Amino acid sequence: MTVEMSGVDAAWIGLLDEGTGKVRPVAQVGFEDVSAVRFESELADLEETPIGRAVLSGKPYSVQDVEAETTLGLWRDEALKRGYRSAAAIPLVVDGSPIGALGLYSGKPGAFPEGRLRELEAFMEVAAVAIKSSQLLERERNYASRLEMYQRVIGSMLEEKGLESKLRTAIDSLMRVTGAEMGGIYLVEEDQLRLQVHRNMPDDLVAAIRYYRFTGESFPFKPGITRERLSDEGGICDLLKRHGIQSLIYHPLRTKEEVVGALILASPRYDAFPDELDRTLPPLLDLISLIISHSALLRKSAERLARLSILRDIDKAIVSELSIGRVVDAILEHVSAVSEVDMVGVSLLDRRSMRFDLIRFKLPDGSRIEEEPFKLADSLMDQLVSKGEPVIIY
Repeated sequence: MTVEMSGVDAAWIGLLDEGTGKVRPVAQVGFEDVSAVRFESELADLEETPIGRAVLSGKPYSVQDVEAETTLGLWRDEALKRGYRSAAAIPLVVDGSPIGALGLYSGKPGAFPEGRLRELEAFMEVAAVAIKSSQLLERERNYASRLEMYQRVIGSMLEEKGLESKLRTAIDSLMRVTGAEMGGIYLVEEDQLRLQVHRNMPDDLVAAIRYYRFTGESFPFKPGITRERLSDEGGICDLLKRHGIQSLIYHPLRTKEEVVGALILASPRYDAFPDELDRTLPPLLDLISLIISHSALLRKSAERLARLSILRDIDKAIVSELSIGRVVDAILEHVSAVSEVDMVGVSLLDRRSMRFDLIRFKLPDGSRIEEEPFKLADSLMDQLVSKGEPVIIY
């Protein structure tokens, strides 16, 4: 309608993104391709474009002769390349605050005299109110829709019994809500973050990001939404970019008392995650954090009870004067039942010879072997025997 009314060659409307401070295109007409619109909207400084200057000042801005323009270097070159010789920008103003602008382009110099600019300004005053009303209505619809989805997420988690199943439900639901192609949830375990569940991540990526040292507030990624083109540097680490990731959500999972974990969501699409997720996602993650915290406490309580049961049965075996081999069998039986491991072994050390004189392992199929399946290096033996410290090999 604006193009027909003003007789120009092309026009686009952009709305101000409060999160990025840039003008985001929402409609365009008359352009052979969208690259001209994208170029103007992505210039870092609003002062470098007519539409940016209109938004900043809240007043119409015109360039009557693009070729003679000297203050808009990059924009001028692009406009001339596309055959435009004059341009104008009319701000969209509601209650005294600009919410966007209309950009107009003509192949003729002097296409925007003062009279035409005043007519366009009056028209855009009405258009601005209509656009703002539409924005508010859409925001209310989106909020109601997200609230309904969040209720479903929490309801699904509460229906699950164990911590692992709750985490799987949470990551599947969060990926649906946000549109992420990859995702995972970390849990805090002593002094590290451990990737507990993950979806659609390549094996080599999982291996690289499975564990991170955690000292209270140090996180491996920048919290919030991060976007970065594969060709740019500084925002998303090269490790993730090698897998085509251009958008990332990373958010700590915390209760009032402690950090319980972290959420990571990723996408190869640069514009995958809207800025409003920075405002709407945290309340949902707070509830998920509480559920995780309570479930983790229940699991720890169950593990303590299981350990007490093991100690009780071992004490019974000792009191019953069973052989050392029978006591070891009791240990193998109970430990393998309550731990998330594939194989459990017990070795008794003869300190005089520094050799194991009893070795017994329980395999995943329940069978047992009485031989040493692997040898520890001397340095690890010293750590285990002389210093009494655990040995963990990844």
